[in-house]
Amino acid sequence: MATPAPFNWTAYIDYPNYYYVYEDMDYEPNPVALITEKANELNTICTYVTVIIGIFHFLVLIQKQLRSNTIFIYMIGVVISDIISFSLSFSDIIDASILVPRLVKYVEQDWCYQDPWVPIDLVGQIISTSFAVTRRLSIWLGLTMASIRTISVIFPMSNRVERITKPLFSIIFIIFLTIICFALDLYQLVGWVRIYQIGDITPNFCYASEEESKQYILVTSMRLTDRTELRLIYSEIAIKFIPAAVYPILTVFLFLELKNIKKRRSNMRSTESQKAKNTSTLILIMTISFIVTEVLAAAFEIHTLYCNLQENEGCVTATLSGITSGFFLSMGRPTTLILRALNSSSHPFICTFMSSQYRDTVKTMFCSNRISRRAIKMMRLDNSKKTDSLVSQVSPTVQS
Repeated sequence: MATPAPFNWTAYIDYPNYYYVYEDMDYEPNPVALITEKANELNTICTYVTVIIGIFHFLVLIQKQLRSNTIFIYMIGVVISDIISFSLSFSDIIDASILVPRLVKYVEQDWCYQDPWVPIDLVGQIISTSFAVTRRLSIWLGLTMASIRTISVIFPMSNRVERITKPLFSIIFIIFLTIICFALDLYQLVGWVRIYQIGDITPNFCYASEEESKQYILVTSMRLTDRTELRLIYSEIAIKFIPAAVYPILTVFLFLELKNIKKRRSNMRSTESQKAKNTSTLILIMTISFIVTEVLAAAFEIHTLYCNLQENEGCVTATLSGITSGFFLSMGRPTTLILRALNSSSHPFICTFMSSQYRDTVKTMFCSNRISRRAIKMMRLDNSKKTDSLVSQVSPTVQS
């Protein structure tokens, strides 16, 4: 009988020490994936910058000179919502392009529960819900701000318009809108969530101690969430598209009304008329920037829905036949997020250029010491001049 050859253990021992030389490999990077990666990196940088600029904008808006103005009160609500939403977007569980209610499932433990129950990550759910609510709240507060400005320009003498432009009404409305946004999200989530004891949904092959079996846990049914997935896509389109459709209508009305009253103010050179014109132009510029952002986001969402319904592979991957569609889908999400960040970070610059009240407040905050030192210096010079004049008047009398 022939002796079998010895087993070659060296091949298995040395295998982990073998390294590929990537320079020798025929590797062709995907240009769409490379561009998308760079766009995501740019989005991260823009998000950091937006949060920093938003904090500065908030510190300016809460000054006494501005917080009594209705438009600036709504801007405070917008900037607080933006700071929270952009800060939460750094979390890995957040999909910054989705605004509808979304369940955050704790997938790491779903194998230990009976089908179709999946546990919910409570902390992650709070983060996800807070992001979606503050993001939608920012959109609707901006829409409300533009609506109030348009109505106040069209009906300047109306008592009802004067009532809704008071600061107290603005604060109450912001609180009311915040409660409504949270209530709508929680109402949707409550329909998906169930509360069970761990022992009731734990199969026999998964061990749970007696103490652990008596604990309660939040779970959701995969069948329930799958049935509502398509409906949520339609809701997502409505959430994004309705503000984007209403904003241009308000902008047209505001632009036409400003054009009409421009003739009436042509002979007026008062400071009040100039301030009103600057405020309206400020709202107009912010409206246009918002339209560009949200219309693109709505178009991207409609394109995604079309891909899901048609199951078009060209929408998902950038093949030779569907390179344009794949590139649009890959770049659509980071592009809309970058535009949102730029739109939010542009607000303080627009206010600085268009509002003299905002500009004066910034000067007071950062140049107050310089102004006070200059005022003290001018007072000293003025006092010295008065002293010299008194001395010159007294000297002839003394000589006589």
